[in-house]
Amino acid sequence: MNVEHNFNLLIVAFRQMEGEPRELASLLNTALKNTKWGTYQKHGITQKALIRVRANRAEKPKDGYWFKGVEAAHVHQKASWTLRLITEDIDNPYQFMLERDKCMLTTSEENDLEGTAHWSVITPLDPSLFGNGARPNILRRHPKFSDFIALLDTVN
Repeated sequence: MNVEHNFNLLIVAFRQMEGEPRELASLLNTALKNTKWGTYQKHGITQKALIRVRANRAEKPKDGYWFKGVEAAHVHQKASWTLRLITEDIDNPYQFMLERDKCMLTTSEENDLEGTAHWSVITPLDPSLFGNGARPNILRRHPKFSDFIALLDTVN
């Protein structure tokens, strides 16, 4: 069985559960957060977030974590599309999820505001770069880590 098949089976199971749809969607959000189904794909980083990461890196934090004050902000409101997964008859729930579960790395201040229009300039990223977290010890193992460092070095 593949990932897409398993995900689609999960959605079928959620659709058959009894309960208020918003509560089920919230439960689905929790389930997705704890899986490796491609959720929280980071497709880009805002200019302000790049500046924050570069500043954090320069401070050489003891925990090695450069991403303090940087968050994954959803391009499409997750509560809305997970509710649609449960309440609508969608042909391929997995593809529907992949098309909507896109995040950008933003500063926490950018993420606190509603919508995306206020985000600073976005630089595209390979979504697989942050697939296993954002700690430098994990990033260093990724083949495109040097590209990310080069990107940081271009930030003013």
